[in-house]
Order: sequence, then C-alpha cells, then structure tokens
Amino acid sequence: ILIMSTCMPATVRAASEMLAPYGAAVIDAPVSGGLGGAENGTLSIMLGGPDAAIDQVMDILTCLGRNLFRCGELGAGQTTKLINNMIGLTNLFLVSEALDMARHAGLRLDSLVAALDASAGRTALSRNAAAARQQFATWSRSPEGFAALMGIVRKDIGSAAKLAREHAVGTPLLDTLAPV
Repeated sequence: ILIMSTCMPATVRAASEMLAPYGAAVIDAPVSGGLGGAENGTLSIMLGGPDAAIDQVMDILTCLGRNLFRCGELGAGQTTKLINNMIGLTNLFLVSEALDMARHAGLRLDSLVAALDASAGRTALSRNAAAARQQFATWSRSPEGFAALMGIVRKDIGSAAKLAREHAVGTPLLDTLAPV
C-alpha cells in the first residue's frame, strides 16, 4: 500500500502496524511536483519503507515520477517531504514578499530574478520563474481552489512544526508561520 499523501511519519507507521497482520506492506511515498507533475508523470516521490516492498512497486512509481528518492525506513519519506515543504513553502512566502517589495521599489522583475538566480538569493522560483508563474496561475484559478491549496499549506507547515517539536528542534522562523 502506497501512502502518497503528506502526513505525519507516525501515521504511516500506525497504518503499517494495523495492516501487517493481513500481510500488507506499507510504503510512504509522498509526492512533490504539483498538478503539472502529476499530469506529466514527472513527480518527485520520497520513499520510506523496506527496499523489497519498494522494489515490488517500482514499475508503478516510475510511471508517476521521474525523481524517486529512497529516504530510509518507514516514515522517512514523510519526514523528507515535510522538510521539503518547510523549505519550499517558507521560500514561497518570503520570495512573494520580496517581489512585492521590488515591484513597489520600481525594480525590473526580470533583471531582479536573473540577479537572484546568479547569486545567493537563488530559489526554485528564480531558477525557473516562468514555471513558478504557471504554478501560481494553476493554484489561483478560482477562490475555492486557492482556499483548498492554502488549507494544504497550513496542514503541511503545521505538520513540519509538530515534527520539529517531537524531535525537540527549535524552529523560530517556522513557528511564525505555524504558531504552536
């Protein structure tokens, strides 16, 4: 059983414990890449679980994604995905604020993005600004779709903060986005 949604590592471990008596193997396999990645079969998939179980579903996984990462034991895929979202989402919010500041300051955004991409300000958003704009356009097709996306963002940021607390890791910046 592939658990491809983003959830807490303990959730996939609990599912595995419940299903083990029935002989079912559980693999955590959360994805990144958005709607476009799903439609094009180019998702990144972060895998956690026994190698033998992952090997059995590799044909399915290669149809869904191009970047398959074996992250470790069951729950490691979820941990990797939560860390990925923690970085990606906080970057998204910070870059949005920075671009708004640049626009108000009268900067040419194409030059700014090129300078950021060649400098320490490089992010996934500067690396491929056209793809970032397309992703945002997809997310904001409707108020309902955007609200649903923001619900997922809140869940994932909250889960990352919860995971940090479980490991007694201080995350003051993350905590401003996901208050305890």
